[in-house]
Amino acid sequence: LAKGIQKLLHVGLQMICSGNINTQDYFSKRKTIQENHNSNMHQPGGNTKLWMETILEQLEDPLGSAVTLSKLLSSNHHMMSVYAKPDLVNRFLEMIRNLGPQPRLISFFESICTVDGMAVKANQEMILRLTWMNPENRRKTYLTTCNFNLTFSSSSSSSSSTDYEITPSLSKKDQYQPVKLPSGVLTDGKVNKSNMKKHPPNFIGKDVYESEEGFTPVFIRWLGCDEWKQYMDPLFWSPKSLNIKTYTISKKQTGQKQGAQEEENGSEFEVFDDWVRLEELCWVLEPERLCQVITGISWSEMKSIHSNKQNLKNN
Repeated sequence: LAKGIQKLLHVGLQMICSGNINTQDYFSKRKTIQENHNSNMHQPGGNTKLWMETILEQLEDPLGSAVTLSKLLSSNHHMMSVYAKPDLVNRFLEMIRNLGPQPRLISFFESICTVDGMAVKANQEMILRLTWMNPENRRKTYLTTCNFNLTFSSSSSSSSSTDYEITPSLSKKDQYQPVKLPSGVLTDGKVNKSNMKKHPPNFIGKDVYESEEGFTPVFIRWLGCDEWKQYMDPLFWSPKSLNIKTYTISKKQTGQKQGAQEEENGSEFEVFDDWVRLEELCWVLEPERLCQVITGISWSEMKSIHSNKQNLKNN
C-alpha cells in the first residue's frame, strides 16, 4: 500500500509541475526538517534537507523518483544547470548496468539533452563523452548494431556475400511477409518507383532503394547472460534466455568469426556470435501488427503463452 501511495504521489507531482515554472522553482527550493528520532520533542532549527535531495536518494527505487527528476530537469533551465552534472550522469549509467536497461533510467539521458524543446549541446557532449567514448562503458551499456553486406540466396540452404557468411544461413524464405499499415493496406516496405513521378538522379540510399533485395539485414548484439540478475556485470538477459534466434557471422576468406569491428583509439577489437536480427527484437513495439509476421504466432496466442508461463512461475 505504501509503495502504491508513493507512486501516486509522484504522478501527481509530475502533473502539477508540468509546464509550471513557478511550481518547479518552489519544489527545488523547499526543505524538510529532519526530526531527531532519539527524542520525542521537535527541535526547531535542526538539520534540513532539500526535497530534491530526497528525490536523488530514491532514484534506484522504481516508485517514480527517476521519472519525476527527468521531467523536472527537461523543463527547467535553472534546475538543469544545477543538477545535470557528470556525477549524476555516471550514477544513472551505473544504475543501468546494475538494474538493467529500464525505460525510467534510459529516459533520463534523453531528458537532459533538451530543455523546453531547445538542445543543450553541453549535456549532449557530456553524455557522449561519459557513456560512448569510454570503451568499457560502451560495451556494457550500449547495443552494438551492424548491417552486413549479405544478400538473400535463392537457395534455402545458403547465403551469398562478398565478405561474410552467416550461420544459420539466410534465404528467401527468411524474408518477412508483408505488414499491414494502419490503413489496412499490406506493404513489403518497398516504394513503387512508378509512384514517384520526379526524383533526383542521385540521392542517399539510392543503391538500397533500387535493389530488388531491399534493405540488408541489420543485426544487434549486447552483453547478455543466460541467468541474468540485477547487479551483475552483463547488461541484460541473453538472446538465448529470451528465446530469440541468434546468428554467427564469419569472414569468408579466413572462416574466422568477425561479428562487428569497432574502433578503439585507432585499433580494432572483434565482437563474436549472438547476433540478433533487428526485427526479432523490435516487433514488441507494435505487437498487434508485427508479432504474426516476425514470429509466426499471433499476438493473442503469444500473450496466452507468456501468461501461462507466468502462472506456472507464480505457482
